[in-house]
Amino acid sequence: MRLWQFSFNALPELPEILTRGRERELLTWFFNLKTVQKDGLPKDQFERYIQAYSRPGAMSRGFEYYRAFETSAKQNLEYAKTPLDIPVLALGGASSVGSDMIRLVQNFAAKVSGGAIDDCGHFLPEEQPAAVAHRLLEFLGANPT
Repeated sequence: MRLWQFSFNALPELPEILTRGRERELLTWFFNLKTVQKDGLPKDQFERYIQAYSRPGAMSRGFEYYRAFETSAKQNLEYAKTPLDIPVLALGGASSVGSDMIRLVQNFAAKVSGGAIDDCGHFLPEEQPAAVAHRLLEFLGANPT
């Protein structure tokens, strides 16, 4: 049940039809499912998501991200032929992708570091902003150029 939304969101038109006017309900369910904390995101942050995704066409633009996966996958196969030769930070929430993010990014970059952010699901900066900032500053300090 973890990845069903990839197929649903990629369908033409149907996601928009079923979610129009119900953005709050969908996002409440989704954030509660994909975050570690019982109530998802802090209320003020969540309300900003609701405002943004309730704008006309906003959900469609979000669904287009999923509709582009097939094209993106083909492009990624090409990109993998010439891996990046710069330091890359790969982080994942411990209750989501976790340290597997490093392995995934190693397909496209030679110098990958990072790992899992504890007590975190899918939304790293929202769920654990201090931990993400710490890891980012640590990475930038070790890779100043």
